[in-house]
Amino acid sequence: HLVDHSLVIASEQTGGEIRYRFLETLHEYAGERLQETGQEAYFQKLHLDWYMAWAEANEPNMWGPAMPAWLAQLDAEFGNIQGALQWSLAHPGETAFGIRLFAAVVRYIEVRGVYFTYGQNMATDFVALEPEHTIARVRTLLLSVVLARNHGDLAKARPLAEECLALARELDDALVTSSALQFLASLSQLENDPQRAITLYKEGVVLARSTVEQEPRALYITLFNLGYCYCAQGAYQQAIPVLEEALSITQCQGNPAFHSPVLAGLGIALLESGDIEHAESLLFEALRISQTLDFTEVIAGILGYLGQAAWQKRENQRAVRLLGAAAALCSRVGLINWNPDPGHTKIVNDLGQEAILSAQKIAGDILPKELVAWALSGEKQTGPSIGTDTLPASSSLSELLSPREREIAEEIARGLSNHDIATKLYVSVRTVDAHVRHILNKLGLNSRTQVAIWFAANYNSSTDA
Repeated sequence: HLVDHSLVIASEQTGGEIRYRFLETLHEYAGERLQETGQEAYFQKLHLDWYMAWAEANEPNMWGPAMPAWLAQLDAEFGNIQGALQWSLAHPGETAFGIRLFAAVVRYIEVRGVYFTYGQNMATDFVALEPEHTIARVRTLLLSVVLARNHGDLAKARPLAEECLALARELDDALVTSSALQFLASLSQLENDPQRAITLYKEGVVLARSTVEQEPRALYITLFNLGYCYCAQGAYQQAIPVLEEALSITQCQGNPAFHSPVLAGLGIALLESGDIEHAESLLFEALRISQTLDFTEVIAGILGYLGQAAWQKRENQRAVRLLGAAAALCSRVGLINWNPDPGHTKIVNDLGQEAILSAQKIAGDILPKELVAWALSGEKQTGPSIGTDTLPASSSLSELLSPREREIAEEIARGLSNHDIATKLYVSVRTVDAHVRHILNKLGLNSRTQVAIWFAANYNSSTDA
């Protein structure tokens, strides 16, 4: 048996499924032998086509009850997907298929957060190499808008969003036009043009209602964004019915990916309207759902608003912890904290900027799932980290990996193969193989993708530099 001879590694996945994979050295050896046969391009094409069809067929799972299971599958397969994408970029005749595969996993890249820089670079390459006006191109451009916006580069995001809208209208697709309008509206909101933002969101709602039978998710996403915009302007009484409609649709659709943000948005509106107890119950439910999805950006936002609720109840020590934890989570994945609450500055000034920064510093050395428990109670909790199975029960990151192992984990997070890591660090591939095995064993993980997620969640590294 190949497993008995350590030629193939078997690992149990969530749900009990066994996954088999070659050691990196054997994988490279097999690749070299395949090249010698002259059939490498044929099999690489089959590989790309299979993953494209698989990802497109399952992409709707990103928006329904099957989302957690689909995320786990993508975690396990993302190395293969990356290989298919890279091959398509290197072969101009295949970029049309590569961009379709990329468009099918765009939402995964956005949700996981760890692949933001990789996604931005990949989107730029596909847009440059595949000029055909297709829905896949629009979705790829939209990811570029999201990534640029979330990293604070509004000057780059706006022309991309305008191109998306023009192309969506040219394709006469109401669904993607509605999406493009939302992104332009969000940019207007961040550029302090709320009236323009509300106008664009309302236009998006009209288009989304026209496609509700075809794609109901467009309507609740647009309603959510409109409600959130009202919140940003202090129009909470206008926001509440809009968000309640969005919530009713997400409940009917069984969509955890948007159910938690909509719950959080409604919680914010109620909080600002003075209904603190109801608001906290919605925010806690949103936090519970977001943790099951490893939705770091939403978790950070919810912790921030729970901090605001604590401040309103004069629980200042708890408020400081929650706000510090929210800032730490945003910092870990390189997110800009676009807090729409006009009273946020007042809260920070009242609690003290230094106190919140001190809490953020403490939070920066606590594992993500422990971080939520610490933020809520002030106590560290041992247990698995976000996106992992069984991390060691330790709140000190320096105790988990050696400096060399952390260095290799960072390169894995960048998307490098063991061969590329060996070349970069001037060591043998066998040495890197051994380090990777040690990393997986120490962290209790099953795949390189999980290592990448763990690293991004636990280190404020320079991978985005």
